Amino acid sequence: MSRVRPFRGVRYDLSKVGCDPSALYCPPADLLTQSWQRSLFHRSPWNFVRICMGKEDSGRPADGAEAGRIARDWLAGGILVRDPMPAFYVYRQTFTATVGGVDDRFSRTGLVAILDPAGAAGSPGDGTPARDQAWLPAVLHDVPSAEFSGLLEAAKPVESRFLDEHSVEHSLQVLDDPEAVRALQGALRNFRAVSLDGWIPPIPGPHLALLVASDDPGLVLQPVHRIYRHLDPASLDAAEGMLRAEFSVEELPYLGVDAAEALLATLPENVHGFAFRRRGRDSMLLLQASFARPGNVLDSGFLADTFDRAVLPRLQDRAHRIEKVSEGHRAMEKLDSDPEASLAILLRPVGPETLVSIAGTDAHDSDIAPLHPRPLGGLVSHFPDA
Repeated sequence: MSRVRPFRGVRYDLSKVGCDPSALYCPPADLLTQSWQRSLFHRSPWNFVRICMGKEDSGRPADGAEAGRIARDWLAGGILVRDPMPAFYVYRQTFTATVGGVDDRFSRTGLVAILDPAGAAGSPGDGTPARDQAWLPAVLHDVPSAEFSGLLEAAKPVESRFLDEHSVEHSLQVLDDPEAVRALQGALRNFRAVSLDGWIPPIPGPHLALLVASDDPGLVLQPVHRIYRHLDPASLDAAEGMLRAEFSVEELPYLGVDAAEALLATLPENVHGFAFRRRGRDSMLLLQASFARPGNVLDSGFLADTFDRAVLPRLQDRAHRIEKVSEGHRAMEKLDSDPEASLAILLRPVGPETLVSIAGTDAHDSDIAPLHPRPLGGLVSHFPDA
């Protein structure tokens, strides 16, 4: 079980930075390419990428000491300010996404809070470097929205709203009314929680998180597709033969990513289903395997067991490499444009009910269903040591 706490958030003083808010924030480090990172450095001297990534050419997250130093300097200079009262923060993202092959517009509401997964004693963030309190990991919880959504109306009018380069609208509100804060803590006093983006803080105690209800209408989860590189045609022929022993296999014309994902979305819940496409082919294989209980085994784990661990080691080509991609279009673009890419396997999204059902069990693989779009770093942070 988990519980949540308010905190004194650290936010930009927009009157001091002299630029559009969209120039200040940055995505999680695992999404940043080196060119994207350089672009963020050049957008503003105060872009949050400096706290998350440190030096411009590092290519890796900043260490705790460096992130803490930058946060302290910005707090001392008034670029960042700490809110006067403990609060929860209502973070909304409005965006377009393709679900089941259909484009639609969604709006999702999350609550930024200190999450205590074990209910441990201690101050929020004790022992956690500033670098790790700069991230905003997304966490799914099982409390129905109806039990707390009315309390969010006590939040102050929108403090920050902007559109990013991907046409995602972000807005943040502060909820610091003491009575509403206590009521919200009561509504969220116990719940099951599961990570949605693969990043888990290095200590088990309290940490910053974006909490999203499993019944939120704007909850869009992306599957983690796989690209396999450096597999020769003979190895792929052998793989197809091995997979026919585990799956029913149907060869279909490849009509594009949207059509493939829409087809996967129609499969029953008690079926593992994958779209298997080789480089240069205008057809794909639809692989299906039934299992006894819905939610019993996740598709990503089943694929890893049958293909990554069982099929690949038996192939002649041992120099293969696996790349995980969360967008189907990007996976197929890589397959068609990268001469070293041999095969792409599309997975279907894992439903929130399945994720909640396995929360805290060994079956949970934290990179199976990243939230889309991911929360930005810098809207609100928690630096207890700065």
